[in-house]
Amino acid sequence: MKFNYLRMACFTGLIATAAMVTMATSWANGVSRLHKSSVSITGERALDAKLEAALHDKSPVLLARSALVLDQASGRALFEKNSKDVLSIASITKLMSAIVIVESGADLSEMITLGEEKRFAGKSLRSRLRKDTELSRYDLLRLALMSSENKAISTLAKNHPGGLERFVETMNAKAKELGMRDSHFLEPTGILSGNISTASDVAILISAAEKFPLIRELSTEEAYTLETQKSSLHYSNTNRLIHDPSWDIVVQKTGTTTKAGKCVAFQAIIAGRDVIVVLLNGKSKQSRVKDASKLRQWMEHDLVMSALN
Repeated sequence: MKFNYLRMACFTGLIATAAMVTMATSWANGVSRLHKSSVSITGERALDAKLEAALHDKSPVLLARSALVLDQASGRALFEKNSKDVLSIASITKLMSAIVIVESGADLSEMITLGEEKRFAGKSLRSRLRKDTELSRYDLLRLALMSSENKAISTLAKNHPGGLERFVETMNAKAKELGMRDSHFLEPTGILSGNISTASDVAILISAAEKFPLIRELSTEEAYTLETQKSSLHYSNTNRLIHDPSWDIVVQKTGTTTKAGKCVAFQAIIAGRDVIVVLLNGKSKQSRVKDASKLRQWMEHDLVMSALN
């Protein structure tokens, strides 16, 4: 009887011990999982903190009133300055005009005869292109994108199916389609201050324009000599960065009016990443280049790029 009692006590003890071991193991596993979760969360927070520190480390001081740098891979804004301010965008407008022309499917080899117009939308239309000059739609688009030739783009718009009015309607419809909520266009050249947008919207426009090989090609051409019936006209790209081999710009457009100031928007490869840079209402051509260079130097900083990679 005593033996049975002892055997039962030992058996009970073994069960209790096993239960304690199970509880201890479960607790240990729980602690392990909690520790791993904490490490993961802590790691993510550390990365975010590192990125935040990088983005605010020696952030450049720009003269442009509005600016935006967008990392295309992540969709993250790396730098912002008044990026939601609605401003005149001058000849950056021509990127939207180019999209309308290319998407229309119009014959780019078709020859168009230029008119005598010296004014457009109530503004003086400065141009070296003479009346009765015949140019292909391709060459007119080339001059509009690389050298911001106003008469070239106005001629294209007037020769668009449905005429100028329909062309501008299509520009605004395209802006709406792209999600450019704070943008509106009155005409295709950019000479009117009523052609408005924001740095955020212009980034959308750049992203859309980048998808068209022809727009990429023509907007980044350094120079072109146009042989007309009466003379040879040499044109250069209005964006000084295009003439600097250290820059790798994929698509771009500058803009300048008294109201808009000096503007530029482009997509470029910087430190191996695709980024969109928008600068609106700059003070001068020199400050426009300096602002862009400051942003590039800042982006190439090891801390910023390592945080993103």
